[in-house]
Amino acid sequence: MEILAQEGFRLYKLVHLDDSAIERTASELIEGSQLLGNRDLWVANFKATVERVRSWCDRLSSSVRMTLVDIRSTKVSFYVVPASSRYDLDLGAEMTNLEVELEGSAGIGPVDTIQVPDRSLPRFIGPRALVVWPAVGG
Repeated sequence: MEILAQEGFRLYKLVHLDDSAIERTASELIEGSQLLGNRDLWVANFKATVERVRSWCDRLSSSVRMTLVDIRSTKVSFYVVPASSRYDLDLGAEMTNLEVELEGSAGIGPVDTIQVPDRSLPRFIGPRALVVWPAVGG
């Protein structure tokens, strides 16, 4: 059942969920919060994810100049700096595949990948962003 509501210029679509959908969503949230509540498990999953991203960067080293990670309150964002000065469509397709893989298996909550040219990094990354690739210090 859908209900449309309007407030000023905004149009909202309200969807009535049946009890089973609400229960399933609640179960998923509880499961996710238990995982995130286990700090050691999250850290282990994060380290494994970083290693997976490093391997991905090694494979695409001719297209990637640098990759950083920024842990936000709602997600983990990987910023990929292309070797080219323009948006790299092939790299973008590879990033989409990586993101889908990580989203389904990382165990660290929502993950996204963003292609950012070197000149735009200061506008995107936060002050706590970490360099993932190339590995710093060997």
